[in-house]
Amino acid sequence: MKDFDPDKVIAESRAKRSRRLIEHEAARAVSRALYTDKGGQPTLRPSFVVYLDELGTSARLERMTDEDLRADLRAYDDLRWFLHDDTNGWDADTQRVLYFSDNLVIVSPIDATGTNRDLGLFFHIWAAAAYQLNMGIRGRMLRGGITVGDAYADNTFVTGPAHLQAVLLEEKTASNPRILLDEACVELAREEFNNGGYADKSDSPYGFFLLRDADGRTFVNYLVAVSEDEGWDPNVTTVGLVGHKKQVEAALATYTNDRVLAKYRWAAAYHNFVCETFYARPELTITEVAPIAFERFS
Repeated sequence: MKDFDPDKVIAESRAKRSRRLIEHEAARAVSRALYTDKGGQPTLRPSFVVYLDELGTSARLERMTDEDLRADLRAYDDLRWFLHDDTNGWDADTQRVLYFSDNLVIVSPIDATGTNRDLGLFFHIWAAAAYQLNMGIRGRMLRGGITVGDAYADNTFVTGPAHLQAVLLEEKTASNPRILLDEACVELAREEFNNGGYADKSDSPYGFFLLRDADGRTFVNYLVAVSEDEGWDPNVTTVGLVGHKKQVEAALATYTNDRVLAKYRWAAAYHNFVCETFYARPELTITEVAPIAFERFS
C-alpha cells in the first residue's frame, strides 16, 4: 500500500488508546467520588440503601414483545426521575443508582454534618412512594427494602452490609407489594416523628407516609402520594385512587395461583385502609376483601 507506515499506525493507535484510558480513569474517579477516602481509595460509608423489585416480571418477560419493551422503556423514562434525575446535579452529587432488568438500587452516603434529625431518610421514603404509586397505577406492583448502614456504590457496582440487608428485606421478608424499613430506619423516623416540633404528631410526614403492618413491620404508605399534586389539580387524588383500585381489581380477577392472589388481596386490603383512614372515601374501596390490621405510624 502506497505511503503505508506501520510504525505510524501503531503509534497513533497507542496514542488513541492512551487518551481513552485517561478518559476512562477520569470517569471512573468521578463515579467513585462519593465513596472514596481522603487518600483516594474506595471506602464503605454509612448510607441509605433503597432496593426495589417489580413483582411478576418473570412471567411477563417470557412472552415479551418489542412493543412491551418500548412500553417498559417509556414508563421508566417517565417515572425514574422520581428516584434519580440525571439532569439534576444534586442527585449526581449525592447518590448512585443502578438498574438491572426489573430491579434497582439507590445508595446515598449520609451527610453527618446536616441538621436533619432523620439524616435525610424522608427524601428516600417520599421518592420510593411516588415511584411505587405511579408504577402501581400502571399495573406494576413493587416491593423492596430501605436500610441504613455501611455501603459502597459507583455507577457500575454496589456492595456492602446495608445493600445486603435491603435485598434480604425484599427477598425474604416483604412478600407482599410493600417497601419495608429496617429497624434502624424506623428509629430515625420515630425520632423525627416524636421530636420534630409538630403540635399534632400526625402532621409529621412520617405519620402520613409510613404504616405498620399486622406483622409489626413498618412500610412505605405509597398510596397517599396521590395527593402530592392536589394544589395543581383537585381531581388528582380521586384519579389516582381509582387507577390503583382498577389495577388491583384486575389482578384479583386475573390470577388463580393462591400465592400470587395473596399478594393482591394484601394490596386490596391496603388500598381500602388508605381510602377509609386517610381520605374517608369508602365508595372507592374494593369489595369482598378481608381487612388487615394496619396501624398508622407512631
